[in-house]
Amino acid sequence: GLSNSVLEAMNRCLPIVSTKAGDHDHLAIDDKTGYLVEVGDREVMAERLLKLVENQQLRETLGKNAYQLIVSEFSIEKFRERYLNIIENGQP
Repeated sequence: GLSNSVLEAMNRCLPIVSTKAGDHDHLAIDDKTGYLVEVGDREVMAERLLKLVENQQLRETLGKNAYQLIVSEFSIEKFRERYLNIIENGQP
């Protein structure tokens, strides 16, 4: 499923560096909202984190993109819209 801590971080305009676990591939989009790394790949995880630590503009850009993704795809309004569509039409 979706991680609440990842959603909360994105809501605070933070870029995401996550493993390919659960539904994180819907949240951490490489070079758009952050980075997605294979489970157990510590080297790549460290590289991605260092890249963000060293580049403030990249952090801010990916963080803003992460926030926009939350607003456009995971807001209460979007959830309500999808839920009602399932009830009314049987599909999301």
